[in-house]
Amino acid sequence: MLTRRHIRIKVMQALYSFYQSENKDMAKNLTELQNSLDNIYNLYLYELKALVLILRAAEERIEKNRNKQLATREDLNPNLRFVDNIVLREFADNVALAKDFADNHINWSEHRDRFTKIFRELIETEEYQRYMTSPKGIREDKRMVKFIYGTYIAGNEDIHAIYEEMNMHWADDLDAAQMMVV
Repeated sequence: MLTRRHIRIKVMQALYSFYQSENKDMAKNLTELQNSLDNIYNLYLYELKALVLILRAAEERIEKNRNKQLATREDLNPNLRFVDNIVLREFADNVALAKDFADNHINWSEHRDRFTKIFRELIETEEYQRYMTSPKGIREDKRMVKFIYGTYIAGNEDIHAIYEEMNMHWADDLDAAQMMVV
């Protein structure tokens, strides 16, 4: 959800653009304002897709370990606690969200390796180790997702640089999108 302040800023930017342009086409400026607000939603979707890709990296790692030539007992029967995370699983399996990803062309294909790297960093943390041995429950699952998002996505300068390459206005919109995710 966008705050009134953020919407006011977008409206003021649109008004400034309207009065500075030689072409006083109000319909065009309203369309640009709507596109600007829609782009915040796209940024929000990219943030959610990042969480899904971390889950996918975990699933790929499990599958890769199961297909080893000399798989260990742990490789064949891995701890599925992380890939069964209720919150992450809901993001990954939600049909409406998948449709939004497709409709808005939310695609990290060029940067997918970043999320594999994030997962590799995550599994080395104490928080992850504690989570993997904790009893199952929505509270623990939420806590883990908040940890991942806060530690590896929300403050990740590499991801922010990618966003700026995609859309130069997203640096201003990132806080709004992150509030929507949280």
